Amino acid sequence: MLMSPTTPSWIRKAWAGTARRAVRPACALAIAAALAGCKSTPQWKACAAADEATPRPACSSGLDASAGPPPAASPSAPAKSAKRDLTIPPSINEPVDTASLSPEAGTNGPELAQNFSMGEAVRRALARSPQIGLASALTSEAEAGVSVARAPFFPKVEVSGGSGEGVDGLYRASSRTVIGADKLTKTNVPIKYWDNRNATGAWRTDSNMAGTQLLYDFGATSADVERAVKTRDSQALKGMATVEDVALSAAQAYASLQQSRELLALAKDNLESLKGIASLINRNEQNGNGTQADLKRVQARVADAEAIVVDQDYETKLAIERFKRLVQAEPGALRKAPDLRAALPANSNAAFDEAIKRSPRILSAVTTVQSARAEADSLRLGDLPKISAEGQADSKNFRGQNTRTDVELRLMLTMTYKLADGGLSFAKREQAGARVTQAEMKLVSEKQDVEADIRQAYLQLAAARAKAAGLSEGVASSAKARSLYREQFQGGKRSLLELLEVQSSYYTARYNQVTNAYQEQKAQLTILKSVGRLATALENNDKAPLARAPASPRKRKA
Repeated sequence: MLMSPTTPSWIRKAWAGTARRAVRPACALAIAAALAGCKSTPQWKACAAADEATPRPACSSGLDASAGPPPAASPSAPAKSAKRDLTIPPSINEPVDTASLSPEAGTNGPELAQNFSMGEAVRRALARSPQIGLASALTSEAEAGVSVARAPFFPKVEVSGGSGEGVDGLYRASSRTVIGADKLTKTNVPIKYWDNRNATGAWRTDSNMAGTQLLYDFGATSADVERAVKTRDSQALKGMATVEDVALSAAQAYASLQQSRELLALAKDNLESLKGIASLINRNEQNGNGTQADLKRVQARVADAEAIVVDQDYETKLAIERFKRLVQAEPGALRKAPDLRAALPANSNAAFDEAIKRSPRILSAVTTVQSARAEADSLRLGDLPKISAEGQADSKNFRGQNTRTDVELRLMLTMTYKLADGGLSFAKREQAGARVTQAEMKLVSEKQDVEADIRQAYLQLAAARAKAAGLSEGVASSAKARSLYREQFQGGKRSLLELLEVQSSYYTARYNQVTNAYQEQKAQLTILKSVGRLATALENNDKAPLARAPASPRKRKA
């Protein structure tokens, strides 16, 4: 992972400051835990104590912090698109602070927090996301796979023992001595194996110890270890990509809730303005200066405005529910989102170049290709002979007519070679080759998708900033015209239709201004997520005071 002078210390410590086995390759998990800003609260400490108490064995292999992420070079990399700099004009208007807006009345969640900042919302979402837990489990599985691949390098020792009764047999051929008639001659007469049934019913106890040590296999095991390491690294990078995905979801939920609340306040303001016009028309009609048709026209506009308020209130409640699902807390009031313009690359080409080097989504695809190639090498080398050292010790204890103990020790240098396996090895090599092609095509697809996301976001960002000045002028002009038209209407110089139209123009201008500002903000979030810097940028730019959770802790399920 590339480190810059502005990288927070919690990311540096998570990447380089540990000897635990799964932390370096699973940096995504360390980031997810470190992002949990609510760790300082007593309830989070109580919930995390069980997870922190689990020790992890040391491992000498893994991603080196000083070496950075795996190289992004690949022979299957797509040709870079033509250099089309989508430079961005300066922004004029931005989303407003919604902390002053009253939160929606709803159900009381398990935790209530006020004055959320976007950075804290993201940290809480990362600390509670099941996707992060899933990524942790998958990385732990991949880490264990490295130990499985290394096992053939070490000796294998087996011990066996047994005891029981003999069923039949002599254990071995023997002879008996026959004394001649002269009482002096002795002759050894052979006894056939099954004639002397001294094994029947005899008790015996056997024990065995065998050991094997691989000496040389032409690099097959080393290639399999490389495959396992690359698989682990790929899964760790997928975990880092999951961190960025969850951070983007939480940040977008935060921005969407702010936008919905602001649009709801705007819709209510529009409704109140139309009700004021209706009240004015009603008084004019009572004074004989208006008509029933004018009153009906205004009432129709009021009904439309009420429907807009209901729809926007529904959208706001949906945004609140999505926020609560991701952050696991009532949103309360929300602080203004941090200004992320300084963290953006200069243009789309610079952003894509940075994504090639540090995007966990792309780097994970790169290491997947490397893992697939190592697997193919392992299968190819596995068909070559294997040289091993084997040792065995046997002890056989016989209890019968021929009570004795047989002990055997042997040490051998063996070579094994598979002559035929019905085409199994060839089929496995074919499968591995197909997986290499799949991984390479997946890498090409990931690069194209990331580039498309970046360029689309920059186009959206450029369009939003280009419209900002005109929308601001339109809002100012509509507000001034609305005030003047109202005065002129009361003086008899403007018609009701003109007054209603200028009110509609003001509402539309403000609606477009608010929507455009949040589109710009969401485009910034998408760009930073695509280059793999969203979580870091939110942490570095989060200057707003963080909300405090209540004292009642949440109970975690076992």
